[in-house]
Amino acid sequence: MPQDLLREMVEQHGNAIYRLAQRYTGDRFLAEDIAQETFLRACARLQSYDRSRPAGPWLFRIALNLCRNRRRAAREIPVEERFAAEADPGRNIFTCSKKQSRSWPRRCGLCPRSTGRC
Repeated sequence: MPQDLLREMVEQHGNAIYRLAQRYTGDRFLAEDIAQETFLRACARLQSYDRSRPAGPWLFRIALNLCRNRRRAAREIPVEERFAAEADPGRNIFTCSKKQSRSWPRRCGLCPRSTGRC
């Protein structure tokens, strides 16, 4: 029975959840991941779902929280990098690593100009 309910939720709301995630992130692949994660979380928490209420708002809230979490995670700088920047104020914490530098064919805009291309 819970599988039927989840299947019905995916059929009714899957495309709308994907569109919400795509609008919020601007990335269709990330939107697919978020849509899938939304339904995985819904499946894990299906026992807490109140079936007397519509599923749409519940699913949209899960998806929106996932979108916000992804955006927040992409914005954050690791704590170690913050401490290193505070210890050495002249250090640019937004430079590419050497591994990325070799694989990236042109400047990413984050590396200092003195290093040439990334």
